[in-house]
Order: sequence, then C-alpha cells, then structure tokens
Amino acid sequence: MDECDDRAGADDDIPLDCLVEWAHKGRNSRVMEELLGGTIEDIEKRRERRRRSTFGDFVASMSEEERGRFRSAQEILPGLHLGPQTAAAWSWKKRFTHYLSMNGTMPRMTSLISGARRKVIDYLDDDPSEKFKLAGCLEECVDWIASALREREDASVLVFCTAGVSRSASIILAYVMASRGIVLRDAMRHVKRRRQWAQPNVGFVEVLLKWESELLRRRTIPRMPHCDLCELRRETEWLLEDPEGRWTIVECNQCDQPLAVWRAHTLDLSEEEARALETALKTAADRFFGERNRYYIDKRQRTIFTHLHWHARQHTRLSLFLQESMPGSTSASTAAVPDSRMDAGVICDGGVSATPEGPCKRCTTSML
Repeated sequence: MDECDDRAGADDDIPLDCLVEWAHKGRNSRVMEELLGGTIEDIEKRRERRRRSTFGDFVASMSEEERGRFRSAQEILPGLHLGPQTAAAWSWKKRFTHYLSMNGTMPRMTSLISGARRKVIDYLDDDPSEKFKLAGCLEECVDWIASALREREDASVLVFCTAGVSRSASIILAYVMASRGIVLRDAMRHVKRRRQWAQPNVGFVEVLLKWESELLRRRTIPRMPHCDLCELRRETEWLLEDPEGRWTIVECNQCDQPLAVWRAHTLDLSEEEARALETALKTAADRFFGERNRYYIDKRQRTIFTHLHWHARQHTRLSLFLQESMPGSTSASTAAVPDSRMDAGVICDGGVSATPEGPCKRCTTSML
C-alpha cells in the first residue's frame, strides 16, 4: 500500500487498484481476502451500499434480534468484551470494571459505576489514513488491557467505538494476537465467531500485519503457520546457524548457492542485525566458494516478501562488470550489485545490451 498511501482518504475513496496491489504484495490472496472481509468485488459492493445508505439504515435493516446483539457487547476472551458505544451507554444493563474508548468519548453512564477504570484514546476516525494514529496507540492499549485483566479476579473489560466494527476490533485483535501468540488470520477468525461484524478497515489491517511481524520478531508468536521459511525443513545442507536462532544460512534449493534467512517474519532489520546477517553469509560463502572474489551478495527480495533473505551468488561477467564500475570497488569486493543496473542490462563485448533475462542478440552469448 506504500505507493497508494497518498491517495488513500476514506475507505470508500481508496482506488481499487491500490487495494489489489497491496493485497497481493507478497501475500496469499485468499488470506488477504479473509483479512479484508472479502474479494475486491465484495469491497466494491460495500462501498456502493455505504454511498446509498447511512449507518442508521444499516442498523435498521437488521432483524430485532440481530439489532439487539449488534448493540450489545460480546465476550471475546474471558473478561474481555468488544462492542459499540451503546454497550457502554447501557451500563445499567451490563456493568464493566474497565472501559476503553476508541472514539474519543466516554458515555456519562460509565462515571456512575463505582470503582470503574476508564481510558479514552484521542479521537481516532474509522479511516484508512488514520492508520498512523492507530499504530501510535496500539501497544499502549494492549498493555492497558493486559493490566486491567490482571488487576482483579472479576475484571470485565469493554473495548468500544461507535459501532464496535473497526477501531475497537483492531485493538481487540492486537491483544488476542499478543496474548494467545497467534497470527492475525487466526485472531480474526476467533473474534468474528463471537462478533460477526468485526472488520477493521484496510489501513488498520495494514497496521495489524505490521504488529504481527513485530510479535514474530519478539517470538511472542512462535512461527507463521504454513510458511516454508518459518518451518525451514532440512531439505538441503545447512551451512551455518545462529546460536540464538535469529538466522540460518542454508544451500538454496532453487540455485544451490548460499542463502541467508532471517527467521523472524520481517523485512526490516536494525543496522546491528543486518551487519550480523551479512557477516554470517560471507563466512558461509567464503567456505562454499573458496575465495571471496568469486561471489557477490544479492540482497534483492524477489519472490518471498515475508522473510528477509539474501543470496551469495557466483560472479558472472555481468555482475563483475557492474561491481568493478561501482565507485571504490575492488576485485575482492562482495558488495551487492545494484538491482536497477542488473535489470536494465549493460553493453556487452558485441556492443549490444544484454540483461540477466537473456543473451546478447549480436554475439548470442549470455552475460550471465
């Protein structure tokens, strides 16, 4: 969604091409459809309904029984409830010990409950462009819920927003992921089984996916289900392994060359982590190739966008040409060859452009 952020206003205004681009950026499309609440066509239909009707029309279209459940709170985990503002306003029906408001207001009825603790998040609109505000308060809210549930044995926490659909559901999902050590997809299924209307907007789903990556980095979520790189079965030779379990250097089953995999589900490493991973990859590659000047480090993420992974690749005429043309380069350098120049191609001995995808048309010799 990065390239579309500037174009994203309200959920109804996000171009469908941006949704398609973001939903398929290295993620399984069926998983993303589940997280976004349907296919691109389903999202388009929801937009049309919103354009033609109001929130009041939506509630009025429900049966009396369904409307009663929608206006009430549902228990998601023991002591933790999700609902709309009416659930807080009707506290004379169902009282809670803790109230967390995600829409900037707190119903006056809650102040009449003796001993109740309340927390209000500065007004957060249900809009994808508000994802930065949500990201800024997400962990604070998760910690507050955890503290509230530990505070007393009979704790009963209500997290609410106007409708109990997007803002409050996002906080509940973040807490469920952290407390149960599960990924967003599983948390979404759990929450929707209890409150069927829960559905964060597309910007909030992006925040929750980043939260998922952070929990995987911390090992709060032990591993990503059904992820080959998380499972990393010993199908090829393991060249080097971090004693702390942060990374593994294996022989790639596609190119049969050293592959460094960062075990946590993330593409973002600190400078210290990046240095450690590159040092390890060079150590393994030195042994594998025999000489440092026989390979270069390829840091491009080509097909997998859930784990950071780098290759040590044997030099070709093209990679040597590009590396030697880099300022300050030496023949023994293992610096990464610029991807843009590799993709664009260079002039070969025959004077015609050759690219990694194909040979020179004049000399019919691949530069690779």
